[in-house]
Amino acid sequence: MLNHSKERLDSLELYPFKKLIAEGVSSTMVAHLNIPAYEKSPKKPTTLSPEVVKDLLRDDLNFKGLIFTDAMNMQGVAKYYKPGDADLQALIAGNDILLFPMDVPNRLAGRFPCSVRCRAAHSHRSEAWSRRLY
Repeated sequence: MLNHSKERLDSLELYPFKKLIAEGVSSTMVAHLNIPAYEKSPKKPTTLSPEVVKDLLRDDLNFKGLIFTDAMNMQGVAKYYKPGDADLQALIAGNDILLFPMDVPNRLAGRFPCSVRCRAAHSHRSEAWSRRLY
């Protein structure tokens, strides 16, 4: 857990990310951390948090590259979320690539209609994602 203020995080912990983003780094990995200053849900790791992935990384830090999750089979996620449920939340949060997803085909199949609605609602995200991949 990183239990610091946003001001502290911005001036110290986020400094290397800001520097690398300014220099054009092409990808980054989001770890399964708990950072209450950005994500209020106590058991929701940063990997599954739109407040961290989209709002902080994409919008505030203006990161344009690929975002990878930490391994989805690690206990920071697997301990609290069903396989597939965490995978879907990670995608909705804004991650581009999931590392070691647990049960994508079976879990996402039952949620496909939601995934289609989410994609339709966020078609601009799909276009940006395609540009980052290719």
